[in-house]
Amino acid sequence: ASFAALWTQVSALQTYIVSTCNITGPFHFVAHSQGGVLGRALAQTWDEHQMQSFVTLSSPLMGQYGKTDYLKDLFPTMLEPELSDLFYTSRMQGIFSVANYWKDANKYSQYTQGNVFLAVINNENVTERAAQFKANFERIQNIVAFGGPDDGVIMPYQSALWTYFSDYNPDLVAAMTDLRLYTDNTFGLRTLNEAGRVHTHDIPGIQHTHWYLV
Repeated sequence: ASFAALWTQVSALQTYIVSTCNITGPFHFVAHSQGGVLGRALAQTWDEHQMQSFVTLSSPLMGQYGKTDYLKDLFPTMLEPELSDLFYTSRMQGIFSVANYWKDANKYSQYTQGNVFLAVINNENVTERAAQFKANFERIQNIVAFGGPDDGVIMPYQSALWTYFSDYNPDLVAAMTDLRLYTDNTFGLRTLNEAGRVHTHDIPGIQHTHWYLV
């Protein structure tokens, strides 16, 4: 995965799809890991997209909070709360992709103030594009998300299944339908789920780098 800032990657991805692949009609988008976050942002920010199916393999769709092996290698002496303080600086938001979807439920105010990507596409930081982001997401015809407890990288792994830590107890993972992002329908997830267009599959026994080998 590229560690470049995600807004930079989203822009490059849209250019690649339109200019290099010459895709102008309906298309299916399949992605692994961080690619799923890019695909989600692509759909929300591309007003003319015709994404029919959005399939993700172990993607941190609702955020990441956990020091996995690659973060231990990059930041060996820092604990998760210290990483939050670092990742929510403008410097890291501008250069490091993981910081863009790092969501510390224990530091929610710091997250909404400092995060320039996930908080924006979640419409937790409401911009003038918020209504369009939601409308664009709701145009996806079918969402299929795979994740599992043995992934070892996505934390919590249920982020790959469109849920996250509880708004009321950040030590517990909530059901998708109990999240405030869902009940308030901030970016259209409830709309699609109630229409039967969101399908999640919780599959044990697959490590993070093995999903695309299955």
